[in-house]
Parts: sequence; structure tokens; C-alpha cells
Amino acid sequence: MKKINKGLKKYLINTIWQFFEKFFALFVSFIVGLTVARYLGKEQYGILGYAQSLVGLFACIADFGINEILNRELVKKEKPIGHFLGTASVIKLIGGILALSGILATGYFLNLDTQTLLLVFILGTAYLFHTVFVLQFYFKSKILGKQLFWVSFFANIFSATLKFLFVFFELDLIYFGVALLSESIMMAALYYHYYYKLGENFSDWKYDSKIATLFLREGWPLILSTIMVTVFMRVDQIMIKHILGNASNGLYNATVKLSELWYTIPVVICNSIFPSMVKSKQVDISTYNLRIQSLFSFMFWIALVIIIVNYVFADLIFDVTYGEQYLSSAAIYRIHIFSSIFMFFVITSTRYLQIEKLTKQVFYRSVLGAISNILLNIVLIPKYGLSGAAYATLISYGIISYYPLDLFNKKLFGLFKMKIKAMNPFYAINFLKSIYSSKR
Repeated sequence: MKKINKGLKKYLINTIWQFFEKFFALFVSFIVGLTVARYLGKEQYGILGYAQSLVGLFACIADFGINEILNRELVKKEKPIGHFLGTASVIKLIGGILALSGILATGYFLNLDTQTLLLVFILGTAYLFHTVFVLQFYFKSKILGKQLFWVSFFANIFSATLKFLFVFFELDLIYFGVALLSESIMMAALYYHYYYKLGENFSDWKYDSKIATLFLREGWPLILSTIMVTVFMRVDQIMIKHILGNASNGLYNATVKLSELWYTIPVVICNSIFPSMVKSKQVDISTYNLRIQSLFSFMFWIALVIIIVNYVFADLIFDVTYGEQYLSSAAIYRIHIFSSIFMFFVITSTRYLQIEKLTKQVFYRSVLGAISNILLNIVLIPKYGLSGAAYATLISYGIISYYPLDLFNKKLFGLFKMKIKAMNPFYAINFLKSIYSSKR
């Protein structure tokens, strides 16, 4: 136990850096996003949101589902790190080219206007730089949250400065797509910089066919599941654009941007303690199980507080942030924010399944979520408008969070029970105690 607590000190410091990184990025993105939304107006902001959603559908192809597998293998250090990084970078370069090609083909198929097609091309070009983003997992495996913070800090400042300048000079929508692309380019350059600064070089990077086989063998369920996840998180905005128009999509985009801000909390927590979870399972299985249960409980209570506060103050939040033209989004937000509790569980469950090497289960959940979301949107959007889209999201998230088939699977019944027991606040207190004890 002392060994685990000693390790947690390191992870605690790393968690603090990652929280700084994520919340600084969110703060800058949110402030700049509000400025851009107010400047562009509902119609143009709706087009930007549509383009981002369409491009986002191809993120799974660009990443090839290997991110968490790469993270896990770098933590385990069973082969030379350069072989993992070199292989991953080649796979991601191929994925970026395929993703950009798919984006353009889809744009032509949907008969998008010239402005929107150019916008999705600019945004999609960012995937070509994901070949360098493998370095973020190197920094994570080394518990180097400080370097990740500075990469995010400088990239966000650069992109934010461009957006403010474009607003000041009253430039067209396309320029804001360029600003988003510039953020990816700057991040790639900074990853290179800090990698070299640590005394590392790329001469050790090698393509290893055995590692590639490992990535693709374990990654294909994650590729497919990521496709499904992306579909059920983005398809509503694409359908709203084609059914209700750009202005309605602008209102819904504002709702989603604000609601999804909160999803960063479980992502940061899980990312930071993921290496600790992997190692604790190897050291003491009972400690591992208690920590997973405590994590689920902590997620439940954090999400519940977020829901209550945002539900009560939704009108004030939209009035102060987006302004009067987006005020009608508050009613939609009150529905959408309830999805937080389910998404917190989904993110935590996914990490648990990855540790247990049950990635196919992630895929099955994602398929069910995507199908249910598409069908619900088809039925609810024409009848209830934007509120229908919000309800579709809430129901589909609930379905994949409390996955019904877990009840009939011996390997996963324990996971279902943990989510039920998560409502017990004593487990959440235990999670906080474990963090506190790691400081001592």
C-alpha cells in the first residue's frame, strides 16, 4: 500500500498539471468561442459547428483507435519506446490522409456549397499533423504533465490571438477555420520542441510490423467504437442543419459546446490516474477494485452537482455568456446537461474495459448508442425540434451508460453493480481520502 501511495504522489502532481492544461485550454476556448459566436451570429456559427461536426466524424480514422493502446504499452515499457512511437506515427499519417480524403468525398456527396467545402477541407487538414501527436502519450507515460501544459498553453494563446484579430478586423468565416488549423500546427511544433528538449531524438523511431499488428488487432474494435461514439455525439448537429437550418444549428451548437465543457473533468481524472490503475491491478487486485468503485462514485457526485447548478442558473449562464440572441438555448441546455452523469460513467467504464482488455465491449456499447441516437433523432427532431435532439442525446447516453447486456455477462456484471453502488457517497469520500493520503 505504501508503494502505491508513494506512486500516487507523482500522479497527483501530474493530475494538477493536467487540470491546469485542460481548464486553461477550456477557459481560453470558451472565452474566444463566445466572442466568435457573438461576432458570427447564429447562421454563420451554425455553419462552423456543422463543419466541425462533419470533420469530427473522421477523427476515428485519423487516430486508428490506437491512442489508449499506445498509452498502455508505453507505461508497460516492454519494448523500445522508439519502436512504439515510430510505428504509431506511421499509422497516424496514413490515417490522416484517409480521413482528409473521406471528408472531401463526403462533402462532394452532400453537395456542400463552396464555402462550407473549403471550411471542412481546412479543418480536416489538421489530421495530417496527428502523426506528431503520438508524443503526447510519451509525455503521459513519463508523467510529464508540465510539458503537456506548456504545449497546450502556447498553442491556445497563438490560436486565440488569431481569432481575436480576425474578429477585430471583421474577417470572413473561413479565417476562423484557418485559426483552428493553426492550433494543430503549433501543437505539433511544440511537441517536437519539448521532445528534443528532454534530450530525445527521432533516430530511435522505427516502424515495427509486430507492433503495428498489435495496434491494429486490439485497435479495430476501438476504431469502430470511436466511429459509433463520434456518430452519436455529432450526428444530431448534422441532422439539425439539414432539417432545421443553420440558425437552429447555431443555437444547438452553443448548447453542446457549453454542456461538453464538463466532460473534460472525467477525461482529465481518468487520463491522469490511468497508469496508476494499470499498476495497482498488478500489485493488489482488491485495492484496484476498490479504487475503480470509488472512482465511479466520485464521478456520480461530481456530475450531480454540475447538473443541479447548471439547471438552476441556465438562463443566467446563457445571458451572460452567449448573449440575448442565444438565450433560447437555455431551455435545450437544461435537458442536455442531464447527459453529463451518463457521460461521466461512459468515460470511466471505457477506461476500465481497456485495462481489462475488453475493448470489444466498448464497440458493442458504441454501436447501440449510435443506432439509438440516430433513430431517436429521426423521430424527435422533426416533431420537437432542438428539444427533441437534446432528449435523443440524453436517452442514448443513458442506454450505453447502463448497458443492459451487462446483466447477463459474468465478466461485466460487476461493472454494472459498481455503477449502481456509485450512488453511495462513502465510496466518493474514499476516493478523496486516497488522494489525501497520497500527499502524506
